[in-house]
Amino acid sequence: DRTKEHLDILNLLGIKKGIIAVTKMDSVDEEWLELVMEDIREGVKGTFLEDAEMIPVSSIEKTGIAELVSKIDEITETVEDRDIYDTPRLPVDRVFTISGFGTVVTGTLIAGKFKVGDEVEVFPKELPGRIRSIQVHGESEEEAYAGQRVAINVVGPKKSEIDRGDVIAPKGSMEPSMMLDVKLRLLPDAQRIIENRTRVRLYIGSSEVLCRVVLLDVENLTPGDECYAQLRLEEPIVAKRGDRFILRFYSPMMTIGGGSVLDPN
Repeated sequence: DRTKEHLDILNLLGIKKGIIAVTKMDSVDEEWLELVMEDIREGVKGTFLEDAEMIPVSSIEKTGIAELVSKIDEITETVEDRDIYDTPRLPVDRVFTISGFGTVVTGTLIAGKFKVGDEVEVFPKELPGRIRSIQVHGESEEEAYAGQRVAINVVGPKKSEIDRGDVIAPKGSMEPSMMLDVKLRLLPDAQRIIENRTRVRLYIGSSEVLCRVVLLDVENLTPGDECYAQLRLEEPIVAKRGDRFILRFYSPMMTIGGGSVLDPN
């Protein structure tokens, strides 16, 4: 069930390419492996993995590992580059302090590029700061580009003032919002319908916020269907047009759908 939910989330986020690695192949016979692979093929029908390469691997016997690595290399060449000329944005997933340096945030730079010395702001709190240093995969760099995992030493805000879900972006580049206009899709096998003003959890960037779904062009949203909606948030966030998001039910917590932002303010 968890794997199925992860696949649903990847679909809703608009991921286009992938490879299926079937692990622990050394622990079953060939016949059983074939049955499992048929079962997987059936399970990924209608998803972006429908025609994906399937590679059985064993980390104990090292079978299939070289093939998997070369397939990853091959597919990486065909992946679209992130836009490094767009406004830089770093959704924060961790924040900590390093003695002698102060506040450090980590995350994946989802657009643009940051360089040492840039004047930035912590959104949605609108706290000013400056980039003192940048690390990419443990190496000090003068610049970081979209798509990279980065750690940024920010001068100004204290650790206690930054939370997971905040966004580091250039000064004045974003506007906090309590409402998002969105295009929304409910999963075909969602166990529930969304009625007007249903309370849900919104996952966007690295933030999780409670909100209510105001349906704009339907009475209620049924599994597999799409509609326009407005998400009325219980706390402010920042987003941009085109950002993808996931919705999960408030309780029990399960993924029910997702979509993209049409107007973030």
